[in-house]
Amino acid sequence: MKLLYSEKGKPYIQLDESKLIFSEMTAGPNGFKFLVFSGVLLIEHRIKKAGKFTTFEVLENKTFLTNMKLDKIPRDVKKNSDLTSFTTSYLKKKLKKYVKDDYFPFESLEAFGKELDADFNEDEDFIEDDPTATESYDDI
Repeated sequence: MKLLYSEKGKPYIQLDESKLIFSEMTAGPNGFKFLVFSGVLLIEHRIKKAGKFTTFEVLENKTFLTNMKLDKIPRDVKKNSDLTSFTTSYLKKKLKKYVKDDYFPFESLEAFGKELDADFNEDEDFIEDDPTATESYDDI
């Protein structure tokens, strides 16, 4: 987990395979109000075929908005992505330090990023650059 910036300078939290993007579209003068989850989920489906159940897995793109309290995260995301209950609890605790009146102040990004770096040592396999950056991420 690391705070990174897109090529256009937009901040996001890189999870293993997913991102929590600080939404500039919904930001106010006091800071960011929402995070945008963007990731791929591995969903298991069961269908009944000729009297027997067949299970298959499907990759689904998932994007949704959540507030800085990380409320109302869809169940399928918690079960099938790297935004697990554990990760959510950790981020809630870290974000709570900075959020004032439901906004994450712009000037707190650097301190928040340093805190993430301190908690997650560099021995872990993190993506330093964003190889999946596309215009769709930058347009958010």
